[in-house]
Amino acid sequence: MPYHVGLSKWNRNRGRHPGQIRLRARWSDVATSWFDYLFVPVEELKELAERAGWELVEYQPGSGPYLAVLRVHEARAAT
Repeated sequence: MPYHVGLSKWNRNRGRHPGQIRLRARWSDVATSWFDYLFVPVEELKELAERAGWELVEYQPGSGPYLAVLRVHEARAAT
């Protein structure tokens, strides 16, 4: 837990979301581009998605991270 508290503080000091990490996948000599990954409670994800014009269609809770399905909100997709 202390690591997560430190990471959250480090992120906030840099204007980033407390649950944001930057990573990439690597196998042997092949690697993806760097990308941001966001850890947030499902209620916060729903709020962030709605503000951006997306909707939370489904989520599958687990003992740790969860899986979420988002899509562009119907009204926004029509424009």
